[in-house]
Amino acid sequence: MSPVVVRDLPEGAERAAADARMRELLSGPEPGPVAERLALLHFTGRRSGRPYTVPAGVHPLGGALVVA
Repeated sequence: MSPVVVRDLPEGAERAAADARMRELLSGPEPGPVAERLALLHFTGRRSGRPYTVPAGVHPLGGALVVA
């Protein structure tokens, strides 16, 4: 049986505040143990060209790392 990933994310202002806290924490010189399970993804919007930085979970799954 395959592992099941369940999304349970906050919405609106609560999510924006949590993302900002994680970006600040993970951008520091020593993010601590939280960096074992989280990473910052940097990418550019396809149409807007706007740069984005978003926190994402990193999980070992079947000998590989999965970003969710």
